[in-house]
Amino acid sequence: MRSVALAIAPPAIALACIVAAGCSSLSMQAHELVPVLDPYIGQPVSNLVDRFGPPSGDYSSSTVATTYEWDNFSSGQPGITGCRVLVVAHRSTQDSAAAAQAFRAEPIAPEEYAKWTIDTWSSFGSGCR
Repeated sequence: MRSVALAIAPPAIALACIVAAGCSSLSMQAHELVPVLDPYIGQPVSNLVDRFGPPSGDYSSSTVATTYEWDNFSSGQPGITGCRVLVVAHRSTQDSAAAAQAFRAEPIAPEEYAKWTIDTWSSFGSGCR
């Protein structure tokens, strides 16, 4: 009986290591997002939308700032879930006359993304810890 257990143990341990390595590679680490998202700071939100698709939602975080939210952000890696990215943006200076309209309830239309400049981003969730 003991020889059967010893014969099964090494393959089981190897399989557990492979599964653990695979699972850890599926979660995006915060330091992995830095080179992906930092270059977009100071750029229009439309640049981020062009690469990662439209945000899951957006809301006014002040009278001059909007927060865009991407649920299940994967940085181009399919099958990754549990990573939420928030991007805070302000109205571009050329569109400052419309800044007062920033505090609103309805979503921003896709053609408006270019009028918002990214200030900062943050991420949270089990997929991007």
